[in-house]
Amino acid sequence: MAKKKNRPYYLKEKDISPLSVLDFLQSDIGRLTAIALDLDKSAEARETAWNALEKLGELVTAFAQGLKHANPEIRRTMVMNLGYTNDQRAVEPLIQALQDDDESMRRGAAESLGKLGDPRAVQPLIAALHDKDEFVRDAAAEALERIEGQKRSGGKPS
Repeated sequence: MAKKKNRPYYLKEKDISPLSVLDFLQSDIGRLTAIALDLDKSAEARETAWNALEKLGELVTAFAQGLKHANPEIRRTMVMNLGYTNDQRAVEPLIQALQDDDESMRRGAAESLGKLGDPRAVQPLIAALHDKDEFVRDAAAEALERIEGQKRSGGKPS
């Protein structure tokens, strides 16, 4: 006789399918991200949410969502955090951040792309060499040098 598995109350056997589980997890990730980025929540609640996102392997998703936050300090922190993830899923949100209205976001995106060392960033970084802000141009040039250096040495991002 097969032993019946105990399932959480929210996963009734008739409801279980890969898509329903995925939908459930995505909605939880969205809620956790909202808590982590909400400065009105307690520090403990935010830290718990960040820890859960890390355990789920969804920090990049949360950091990318943070790029849209209304608070510019949070946005700048998220753009830098993406560069430290060493996760190639961070490349596309960072490429998009190169178009941000805030020059510190564009500069941070260029720096983070250099840390990741992904060749997909080369063309957007070349375009950033023509940015109106000198610091963005400098960061783009340094990022390109870093990517080229990694390419020549066959190394991983540092």
